[in-house]
Amino acid sequence: MTLPNPLVRVSITWLWIIILTIFLRVSPITAHKIFPHPYLSSYLEIIFVGLIPVLFTIFGREKWSLYGFTTRGLAKSLVWSLVFVAVSYSYFRFSTGQWISFGTLASSLSLPAKVSYAFLGIFAYGPLEMFFFVWLVCNTEEIFQGRSSGFLLSLTITAILYGLLHFVFQGFGALLGISVTFFILGLIFRWTQNSIGPMIAWTLLNAQVWFLASLLWS
Repeated sequence: MTLPNPLVRVSITWLWIIILTIFLRVSPITAHKIFPHPYLSSYLEIIFVGLIPVLFTIFGREKWSLYGFTTRGLAKSLVWSLVFVAVSYSYFRFSTGQWISFGTLASSLSLPAKVSYAFLGIFAYGPLEMFFFVWLVCNTEEIFQGRSSGFLLSLTITAILYGLLHFVFQGFGALLGISVTFFILGLIFRWTQNSIGPMIAWTLLNAQVWFLASLLWS
């Protein structure tokens, strides 16, 4: 299958996100009826950020290595990503008195169901979300092909837009935190040509991951 040009791919992806964002803001009650339990939010996350990029990649028969799924640069990717996690945790501890803040998700689900939903949440809000970001950065860069600053421009635009997306639901703090975090992880991806480290880093830094993972010990 021949993929549409990068501008069309990126536009379709952002349009999909904007439509879902408007739906969630205008009709949160309907969204709650569809996903009545917190552990079901993983499905919404998959639809929200993972669906379009994954479909484009699969049906376009693109190499996953284009988006950093490779052993090349893996060691550097892991080391620098974990250094960033350590620095971030230290900042959280210094500024808030906690390493990371998240609630505990209590549920009467059976143990197998808890394990399944916990790992689904870890996947959706961790690696999949970072893949979504890397995919957008790479495809946006293709739009600016020929410019020496194409990657930096695409990374900056995507990080800010993704921060604004969180601003809609979580306010200015999320805008700043998400934009800076994803910008730095995007730089690590670019430098190492590997996205596995940033995926692990974001999984460890995302409070929503810890919230859903708490099903394992609640």
